Amino acid sequence: PIWSTGAWLIIQLPSGRRLLYAQPRIHQESVLDEETGKKARQPREYLSFLTSRGKGMVREKAWPGLFMNNIVQGAANDVLRDASIAVHNDTVQVQAIAFYLATLPEWERTAISLHVHDELVLDIPRDSYSLKRMIELMVSSSPWAKGCPLAAEGWIGERYRK
Repeated sequence: PIWSTGAWLIIQLPSGRRLLYAQPRIHQESVLDEETGKKARQPREYLSFLTSRGKGMVREKAWPGLFMNNIVQGAANDVLRDASIAVHNDTVQVQAIAFYLATLPEWERTAISLHVHDELVLDIPRDSYSLKRMIELMVSSSPWAKGCPLAAEGWIGERYRK
């Protein structure tokens, strides 16, 4: 769903999380025909909203694919968040991993050492966790995405690489 309260344009993602755009406004602008150099008969409408820049707020013009891009990136972020929680909760149940994590300061006790875009990186003892299990969790941990064709792949190595 997409709606406006006047003060906010709100887009609700499939997960239930919401994207908020402050003080949306619809504008009209006259457009010149590039071939003839004359003004078009109908003015073009576009949407703008306030966004933070530095210490203040500026009005930003929404380009045609902006909202679709934000929806796709927001949904992908929600999938990664759900996967991260599921993988964390699963890995801390593995005895070898729990023993290893117990040697770390309490605030560091997660097997997930890094996430980059759509990747999770685990720092765990060798052969202590199944890559297949991690992939299963990554594609099935978002109940709101049931039926969505999610896929994942992975590899095991000594160091992170792209």
